Amino acid sequence: MSHTTTIELEVKSIPALKQACLDLGYTFKENSVGKLYDGTEVEGFVMQLPEFSYPVIAAKGALHFDTYKGQWGDEKYISKLKQRYAVNVQKDQARQRGYRVREERLGDKVRLVLER
Repeated sequence: MSHTTTIELEVKSIPALKQACLDLGYTFKENSVGKLYDGTEVEGFVMQLPEFSYPVIAAKGALHFDTYKGQWGDEKYISKLKQRYAVNVQKDQARQRGYRVREERLGDKVRLVLER
């Protein structure tokens, strides 16, 4: 039985993913190899999330990780990473279109305010 989980996530912006890791305090290595529980080695953007026994790897349009029903890592950190990545992509796109961007926190949610 495999404990490896793969979530499809199209990562189009490594700078936004890198910034998401910095924002959240996750360590990362670009163009690296991460080893999952079952011995599978995956090449890509390798991140170490809090409380995760094995790395999370963004590669080939997906996130690869092992949590073993929460014993090796809490998926709430994956959710935070995905949210932060999406926020950073939207901020970058808005700035490219000439907007100033202000971020407001609403509990676990984020609101982006765009101004010209």
